Amino acid sequence: MLTLSGSRSLFCDGVSRRNFLKAGALGFGGFGLADFLRLRAEADASPNIPKSVILICLPGGPSHIDMYDMKPEAPAEYRGEFRPIATNLPGLDICEHMPLQTQIADKLAVVRNLTFKQPDHQMQEVYTAFPAAPNAPFLSPPIRPAVGSIISKLRSGERSLLPNYISLGGSDFYNVAAAEVPMYLGPAHAPFEPKGEVVGNLELKKEVGLSRFGDRQSLRR
Repeated sequence: MLTLSGSRSLFCDGVSRRNFLKAGALGFGGFGLADFLRLRAEADASPNIPKSVILICLPGGPSHIDMYDMKPEAPAEYRGEFRPIATNLPGLDICEHMPLQTQIADKLAVVRNLTFKQPDHQMQEVYTAFPAAPNAPFLSPPIRPAVGSIISKLRSGERSLLPNYISLGGSDFYNVAAAEVPMYLGPAHAPFEPKGEVVGNLELKKEVGLSRFGDRQSLRR
């Protein structure tokens, strides 16, 4: 198969000399300049690199009206007690107690219209990214996989040194475990919870030396 959009390490313009000559032998007259430039642009395009996300849950944390959604013009019984300060993003004022964030406000994505009908924190706020069933009672079990489990499923074909979904919450933290279940995606996409000082299945056994461990690693290649 003729490949013109190869690695740039082959030639400065992304086309190897061998493939360039092959194209000439096949009749380069039917290959327009626009096609050639398109392939060159595709070779220049850098691949998208997946990013990691650290999700910090602050149950009982500051209210939105005391952070990014201040309402200084609202009646006293609704607005917060702090004053807003300007940021480097026109139209976005934040709390006076977050002055360092005023210089990075243009890199933030503040969502002010996210609301839920159920007075439930862990299922609704940040873990599932989906609303609960209509008229569901308080603290009802989730009906869809946790957002971390969804990411784990989508990235299951990628090789990584770390699990795709890691949770530091644990079952004893604000009922977090009830909101982190993978549901129908299966236990393979449940969160990895590093409990204790050493995780048992990540500790190298005494009977397995480094050379033997290296042999096992070579079998995976």
